[in-house]
Amino acid sequence: RPQLCDTTSFVCTVRDVNLPPIVEPVGPLVVDVGQLLIVTNRVLDLDIPKQTLSFQLNPPTPSGVRLTNVGPGLVELRWRPGQEFASTTNTIRLVVSDDGRPSLSVTQNITVIVTDFLFLRLGQDVRPVADEEDPDALGALELVSTE
Repeated sequence: RPQLCDTTSFVCTVRDVNLPPIVEPVGPLVVDVGQLLIVTNRVLDLDIPKQTLSFQLNPPTPSGVRLTNVGPGLVELRWRPGQEFASTTNTIRLVVSDDGRPSLSVTQNITVIVTDFLFLRLGQDVRPVADEEDPDALGALELVSTE
């Protein structure tokens, strides 16, 4: 039998595939009016090399919500809801984007339930307290023993 053989050359191009960021889930949160809510969101980027992540809030956003980038893959959300948010359920939309090509993003909806509950015991007084970060903030209270 004759032996058959063929040789060919080809070029194989391997392209990097960008994956969207992964945001650690945050369950529904409950906060009282005037109480400072602090949530640290963890985000992973599985691409190699790691990409730069950016964070923003998608409207509508309750007034006073702030984001701070606190480290690689960490963003802190802070909110002290005022009396106008008492007895409401609010959705805060955190958008995380990478700088890959094409840029990909993911949105995390964070549900925050604001109660109007303030528990006082006999022998306590309520006094307003200034917020060091926001001196004009309303609703910050301190419980002080009057006994």
